[in-house]
Amino acid sequence: MLRSIATLILILHVSAFGQGTPVALDLAVEAAGPYDTANWATRVNNANLIDLLSTNSISSPVLAPGNPLGWALANFYRLRWNRAVNRLGTPFAGSTSKLRLTHLYSSSWIIENSGLTWGIDVVEGPFGNYGFAGSITMTEVFAMANKLDALFVTHSDSDHLSTSLAVAMLLLGKPVICSIDLGAVALALGAPPSLVEIPRTGYRGVLTANGLIKYSVYNGKQRVGTPTVVDCNAYAFDTNTGQTIIHGGDVEDPGFATHIMSANWYADFLLNPSTSYVPHNYQFLSHELEYTHFGSALLKLNMPTVGPCPPSRFVLIWGEAVEF
Repeated sequence: MLRSIATLILILHVSAFGQGTPVALDLAVEAAGPYDTANWATRVNNANLIDLLSTNSISSPVLAPGNPLGWALANFYRLRWNRAVNRLGTPFAGSTSKLRLTHLYSSSWIIENSGLTWGIDVVEGPFGNYGFAGSITMTEVFAMANKLDALFVTHSDSDHLSTSLAVAMLLLGKPVICSIDLGAVALALGAPPSLVEIPRTGYRGVLTANGLIKYSVYNGKQRVGTPTVVDCNAYAFDTNTGQTIIHGGDVEDPGFATHIMSANWYADFLLNPSTSYVPHNYQFLSHELEYTHFGSALLKLNMPTVGPCPPSRFVLIWGEAVEF
């Protein structure tokens, strides 16, 4: 009952303030960052408001046509996307920082290190597919592609694969690294073989215009034991400054645990909680507020009441970045 009342109040707020709602929320997020303990109460309030937008994880009514909450969420995410794009390639805020991690929708991450910038499962979200005005445009997708040296895709689910961004990367002559089944489809549709990399399990590197991105890959599976099983890669990146970053996609086959031990995979930074059994120092919340999965797949921010976030569950709001 309390949840329904809070949702009604939020709908009335969005309806009353119109276009100002996502702008105000965007500015509020900027005013209380991931290490800003002095303004942590504001950060908690921001996260609680965003969590409230996901009113039902089973049927995703937020995305129902005409829902003002869906409109507000679409426009808020667009603002956060553009903030992330504009930050990419700028000097790090910290004088000793060597690595910058940016989080976007669901499992979308962008890594900046030693003059290289690459994305993993970067997507513009489902909002445009539901007809919400103010969703991310193709111009803004190309703006993202212009900032990336390479795009890595773990698998074909819509919260991990943006066909628009993949096409933009290829049109700009930039490599897309993907799972076996996705690579086969891309090549069958006429994608340049020189730009579509379909790596096999083991150590690899992809040469970009700005240098070599070093990574290991595991060719796994998602939805094991169902008729809809798909290929799903897990990636471990070795930065040029000595950190290891792992994004496990949604790998679910038991062979991955064996591979972790045999290949000595260890993460300084683990970007996807679906593979939380990988040994790690930092684990970031990911796959949260994901409006195209059902049931328990939808996680909330649940920002801790005292900051900063612990390394075991580090929470970034869409478009935020953190440096190390």
